[in-house]
Amino acid sequence: MLLEVIKNSMRAVVECHGVDNNMPPIKIVIADGEDNEDVSIKVSDEGEGIPRSSVSRIWSYFYTTADSEAFESRLFARYFGGDLQVISMEGYEGDGSGGAANVVEYPIFVYMSKLL
Repeated sequence: MLLEVIKNSMRAVVECHGVDNNMPPIKIVIADGEDNEDVSIKVSDEGEGIPRSSVSRIWSYFYTTADSEAFESRLFARYFGGDLQVISMEGYEGDGSGGAANVVEYPIFVYMSKLL
């Protein structure tokens, strides 16, 4: 599921900026939760972002933005007691490029109990 989020970010950056040595980085931030029972992983890119008109539809089963597997990824996250959120920053950057931030939340205790 996390791999799909990273792949989507890579695709968005390449589609927006092309393939060259000056592509902006994809940033991944990992943080533990306030109660130390979960971890959040934020993946952000400087692609074109998700149009605001599409954000509410990305969790629909048949909706896609070029082979996006966001719906299935969110199902997997929720199955394990976590969640997947998408924050579109369409047009946020000063140069007109947008981007998106995907936050994947995993409850640590669920994974530990599944492994034992």
